Amino acid sequence: MVGVSALLAGSSGQAADFYLTVVVTQTGGGVLFLLSMLVRRPVVGVVLGIVRGERLAWRLDRPRRRRYYLCTAVFLAKFAIAAAVLLPLYLTEAVVPLGIAATHLGGAPAAGVCVYLCWRILRERPVA
Repeated sequence: MVGVSALLAGSSGQAADFYLTVVVTQTGGGVLFLLSMLVRRPVVGVVLGIVRGERLAWRLDRPRRRRYYLCTAVFLAKFAIAAAVLLPLYLTEAVVPLGIAATHLGGAPAAGVCVYLCWRILRERPVA
């Protein structure tokens, strides 16, 4: 990604183009996660169904299905916030704020928060 970003910035001569890949990735991720919810196949459910070897059996379990939708919505919110912040910064070529926002919203910090929230949502509830 860094190589592609550097190539974009170098070929256009605009420093802001270095962050074009992050802007496109965050916007595209938001579209993908939204579409997955609209077609009733939330990304988190599909991925965890494959990882757990149950494929789409989770769709028959209503509480688990709701949790998968909620986790997908958490990531959708992250992508929407990132796109809403990054796109205006990119269009105005505010390179320093764009770099800071891309690092925090398009990278590991925001994804880590989403993974933690999903872990909290998906963890097994203790039987009382």
